[in-house]
Parts: sequence; C-alpha cells; structure tokens
Amino acid sequence: MGLLLALALLTTALPPCLAAASTDAQKPLAENDALSAQTEGPVGDDVGAPHGEAEPLVIDERFNPFGGWEIHELANGMRVWIKAWPGAEEVRASLSLPVGADHDPKGLEGLAHYLEHVLFTSVPGQTEAEFKKAVSDRGGTYNGTTGSVSTWYWNQLPVAEWRFGIQWLHDTVFGKEFEAENIRKQLAPILLEGGSQVQPKGFAEFMDSLAKPHWTRLPSWPEREFGLKRDGRSNIGSWESLHKIGPEHVREFYERHYHPNVMRLVVVGDVEPAQTLTYIRELFEAYPRGNDPPTYRRKAQGPERKITAYKWSDRHDAEYKLSFRLHDLSADDYVRAYLFGNLMRLRLTRKLRWGEEKSSYSISLKSSAVYGSRKITLSTNCASERLEDVRQAFADVLQEFKEPSDPVAFDEVRDELIAQLRRSNPTPGALVKNWVETEPLVHPDVFPSMPDVLGLTESLGPPELATWLSRHVRPERMTESIRRPSPIPEAMMVPVVFLSFWIALVVLRRWLVRPVDLRRLRYVRKLRYPPLQWLIGITAWVLALSAIAAMAMFIEARAELLVEHIPSFAVHYSWSTMLEFLHIVAFVLLGTLIPRKVLLFEDQLLLKFWSWRSIRARYDAVDEMRVISLWGLWRDGCWLTMPLSAYLWKPGVYLRHGRFGVLLHTRKPEELAAAVQEGIDRCSPPPCASERSTPLEGVGSPDSEPGAGPLLPDNSSRVG
Repeated sequence: MGLLLALALLTTALPPCLAAASTDAQKPLAENDALSAQTEGPVGDDVGAPHGEAEPLVIDERFNPFGGWEIHELANGMRVWIKAWPGAEEVRASLSLPVGADHDPKGLEGLAHYLEHVLFTSVPGQTEAEFKKAVSDRGGTYNGTTGSVSTWYWNQLPVAEWRFGIQWLHDTVFGKEFEAENIRKQLAPILLEGGSQVQPKGFAEFMDSLAKPHWTRLPSWPEREFGLKRDGRSNIGSWESLHKIGPEHVREFYERHYHPNVMRLVVVGDVEPAQTLTYIRELFEAYPRGNDPPTYRRKAQGPERKITAYKWSDRHDAEYKLSFRLHDLSADDYVRAYLFGNLMRLRLTRKLRWGEEKSSYSISLKSSAVYGSRKITLSTNCASERLEDVRQAFADVLQEFKEPSDPVAFDEVRDELIAQLRRSNPTPGALVKNWVETEPLVHPDVFPSMPDVLGLTESLGPPELATWLSRHVRPERMTESIRRPSPIPEAMMVPVVFLSFWIALVVLRRWLVRPVDLRRLRYVRKLRYPPLQWLIGITAWVLALSAIAAMAMFIEARAELLVEHIPSFAVHYSWSTMLEFLHIVAFVLLGTLIPRKVLLFEDQLLLKFWSWRSIRARYDAVDEMRVISLWGLWRDGCWLTMPLSAYLWKPGVYLRHGRFGVLLHTRKPEELAAAVQEGIDRCSPPPCASERSTPLEGVGSPDSEPGAGPLLPDNSSRVG
C-alpha cells in the first residue's frame, strides 16, 4: 500500500476550494473587443516592417476622431467607411468580414486562418515575397488576423500611398489563383506560428485527454451566464485538423464566405472622401453579390438571479469582483456599456486608490462581448480586513450613478474619460486597431456605422446614465466573486492532506481486512502473469486511474458550483476533503481487482489481492483439482473457467466447484497442486474441526459465515 499512497499523492491535488480562481476560470472566448479594457487576442499573420519608436504626438483637443465618418454601400452590397483625418501622416486601410474560426467545418478547425495565410501568397503575377515587400518598401506595415467570428486584413502606409494601400487589399482578397502546391506550402508556417498549440498528440497529450475529457469541462462563461453556446475552439486549429486541410477545402471555404456584400472596407487618414470612394468603386464594385452575411445577434437567456461566489486561496490579500451581465444591446447600448464600465473604474479609483484609506492599489476593468450581449467585470485586490469596505464602496458608487446627487463628481470622471479617449486614439492606426477592427463593430446587424463615442461621452449626463442603468443594470444580472485568504496557513496544508490520506487508508483497511491466524499458514506463492498481460494490465490500470481522475474533476467542478454560494470555509473545505476522500477510495479499490498471492492454511485456501482484499474457500469445497493448461481446459470443454493469468500453454492449478473453476499460475504449479491436495486430504470427511462442510462459504447457504465467499471474484465477499 506504500506504492498506492505515493501514487495517490501524485495524482491528487489540494482541495479545489483553495484555488485562487475567478468566476471566469476558463479563458474568455470573446474576440479582440474594442469596447473593453482587457481582451483575448486573436491569431495574427506575419507583420510587415517593424514600427520604430513613435515620436510624442500633439493631440488636437478640438478634433473628434470618432466623428465625421462617411458610410456608403456599393451596388454589390460592400460597406465602405471613410474617415478624413486632416494632418495625419499615415493612412490605415482595413478589409474585414464577419467570418472566422467559428465557421470552420467540423474536423477542419483552423481553415479560416489557413485561408488567411493563403490569400497573402496567391497573388497573380507576384511571388509572396514581392507582394509583401511592396508594402515594406513604401514604409508601411500590414497584417492579417483571424478571430472567432471575424477576419481582418489591413495595411498602414504614408498618405501619398493611399491608392496603393487600397489596391493591395483588393489584390489580397480578390482575383485569387488557388494553386494546390502553394496552398500546401502554407502548412509549415502555420504550424510554426501555432507553436505548442498545434503539436502532434504524443503520450503526454493522450494521457491529458484521458484525464481531462471534454465532458468534464465546465460550460464556457457565455453558456453559463448568457445561455449562448460558443465552441471555444482554437482559432489556429490542431495538428490533426490542419493536416486534413487540402486545396479543395480552402477553395470551397473562400467561395462560400468571401463575397463583397459581407465585407467592410475602412479607410482612415488625410484623404479626400469623394476621391477615395470613386477609386474604391472602380476596384470592387464589379464583383457580384454572394451569400448574405451570417447573423451575429442571438437572444441571451442567462440566469435571472444575483450570483455570489466565495473562494479561498493561500494569498495574503483578498479580491473582490463585480460583474454585470448586459443582454441584447443596441449599438448605442454597447457604447454606453463601455462608458459605464470606465466611469465606474475611474470613480472607484478615486475612492479606493486615492482616498484616505488607500484600500486598493488599482481597479481592473474587463469587458467581453458575445453575440450582441456583454459582460463587464470590475475587480480589485485589497487587505482582507478591508474587504467589506471595498465591497460597500462598489455598491455605493453604483448607487451614485443610479441616483445621481453630485454632478460635479460625475463631470470630473467624465472629463477624465474624454481625455483618455483622445490620448488612446491619437492616430488613424490607433483608432482602427482599438475600435474599428473589433468583433461587434464588424457585424452590420449590430453596428451599421461607426459610433461617435466621444460625442456620446461629452453629451452624457447623470440623468441619461441613470435611465440607461435602470434598464440594463439589474441586481438579478449581477455576479459577485469574493476571494479571501485561507484561514489554514499554507504550511499546514500538506499535513492536512496527508492526514486525509491516512484516514482514508485506515477506513479502507478496516473495511477490507478480515484477520486470519498466520500461525496456521502452510504455503504461500505469488501468482505469475505473462509480460503481455503485465503490459495490458498496466495500461488498463493507467486508463482506470485516468477515468477516476476525470470523474473526480467532473464531480469537483460541478460540486464547487453547488457550494460556491455558501460563505463558509468549513463547508467548502469539508466538501473538498470529502471528494478527495472518495477519490482515494476509488483509487484503492482498483487494487481489489488484481489477484496477487495464493495462501494455503490448514483448513482453507485464501486468494490475496493487492489492496488488502482477500477471498477464501475451504478445501472440502473443491470438487476437482489438477495441473493443466488453459488450452487443455478448453479442449476438455471446461469453458466456465476464470484464468487469473493469460498463459495459454503453460500449466497451472485448476480448481473447480460445481460448474465453475479457476486457473492459478505460479512458478511451480506442481508444488502448489501438492500443497492443495494435502489440504484436501487433511479436511476430507469427517468435516475439519467438526464443522459442517458447505460447498463454498457464503454461496448457496443462508446461514453461511458473513464475509466468506468463493474463489470466483464476481460472486465473492471480502475476507482476509
């Protein structure tokens, strides 16, 4: 059992209630989101010439980078957004479409990103190097990005090269020649770009997939909080799926999704809009319409109740998170959600970071979009004794915005936000990257045009924000997550874990062991197994351990959801400890299925298993005993025989009671047979020790001794 304990220690982690996990334990599935402070970045293609160090920019306080957009639609349905930016030294051109990794066919994950690579290299009359070098030689940069539900192609060039920039995007996406050899060549750079994400599955990955099967994973946050399923697949694909992609798949995906009526072309810089639109029409309007763009919006159906989750960790500080689930937003609602989150952040910073108490170091804002809904999360860490004060401060600031009473304080944080908007979008490139090339703005059913974020911020007053909050920010759509320091010091955790293991083992030993008088022991031999059976057995053992680990993870994850709303460390820790206890029980019980030794006593034969369990039978219950191979038994028609070893030709000791038998293999089967025969002779009638003989103890006799059983494991009881 020492080996079992060591393995258990290696395969069992600390109780999950001590993990410093957030309410979004899984990676967010949102795209690069313009209206957020922190987001998950999508997969990008290779970039052109590197940026040099930027010189300090002079910001014109009178210029509104979000206003003055011209929105057009070509005859074939292509949307065109043009923004004149007087004095800008660069022009940013971007072509996007609302198609991404979520549209990859099953089994061909990574196809959308694969096509992105191919489009940069399949330009008629130019090699890949010539096509990309043309941008670099003009002092520009370029990139391609594939997200979950959108793809972008862009370049940034000096103002004098604006025509070339638009032409370059046209040549990137249209007029393609999909040569099979060129398509196959893109596999190598994609695999290198993916790195560890696209490694071939080896033994470690195989074991990981066994220990963490997909059915053990918790639903993603869009499904848990909005009732919206998202695959969460890797944008770049896997080793297996990428090797399945062929030229025909790339062509089919392009022909299905790449049509002008699903695309949006954006040009921002010191350009003349009418002249720019005319040039765009000459290049793009001749291409025919195709399939309608996919619908982005979906109806949110999240839980209509306030959620409060409690967690503990070994950190010295505490953490408080407050999330808002905002359902089914319009374009203006998206912008106001952005403004609300940032106003809360700035106001909380003034109160908690700059206040007298210095309760917090910083306030973090995270915003994620999913199918027309948004989740905004504000969080901060603080001293554990200040946690309730911080929690109250969050509630007070929210109430200040819902019931405004201090317009001066509101104007201060709004003016600070306006200054931040100007500072963070000083150039066409920054504006397009931060706002235009984002998930919700790509989709025409959410944003048919560019929102004037700065104008909406300047015109936003306390009453307007309070009205919006009354419609969208409700208590039943809020989530609190509270993480406290564990009351048990980290140094005590290892002894506590060892103690739980020891208790589990003691309980199991008391349950499985039945005492025997070793003074009556006459003969002991280990059972033998062929090498192939050892290999199969070890493999089965590993698979069983993986299944136990997977089931434990499944139970722990879902059990944690059941108890996370209870603000008691004792409940969380007891629940986690109980789950670990059950994990060890299942682990040890595996050993009760593996026979290890055969022991012969004066009046009985005992079969010992790895984990304490034993089964026994009296000698007078043996109807037949002989030395024979498994092949010989089958040849004689003894099909109801359980061979404990997989030797087919080697002789073993065959013991039969009634129609059923068992075949034991030891190093010296003749010696074992002689010892068994001696016991049979010794216990021949009259019954041994003046006890009534039964066919097999525990079987077929209502008054048989409790815990006794036959040699056959499927009908046996645990004795020792």
